[in-house]
Amino acid sequence: MLVKNIKLIFICLSIFVLFCLFLLTYNVEYSIHGQNVTIFAPSLRDSNHKVELVVRNLDFPTGIDFLGKDDFLISEKDTGNVKRIFNGNVTGPLVHIDVGSKDERGLLGIAI
Repeated sequence: MLVKNIKLIFICLSIFVLFCLFLLTYNVEYSIHGQNVTIFAPSLRDSNHKVELVVRNLDFPTGIDFLGKDDFLISEKDTGNVKRIFNGNVTGPLVHIDVGSKDERGLLGIAI
């Protein structure tokens, strides 16, 4: 009888711990144009820095290289495009490279 109670307590505690882990990793879902979108918000622990959205609507960006203040290049994996972002404005594609996009193929990085 005591063994059954201990097993039941262990099972209940396990379920409780899993539920708590779920709550800790839960992301907020929003509905945009009838589709549910999960928003992953970046967070910082250093008050000397801030998170700022610089550019939207990139197609699978994989690499970044800075040219100067508010001036950088971004590579897109599946399209093979290299775009320049200057003061928040997208120019480009500056370069288009034909790439295979199956599996782990594609434009994976950039270096100047």
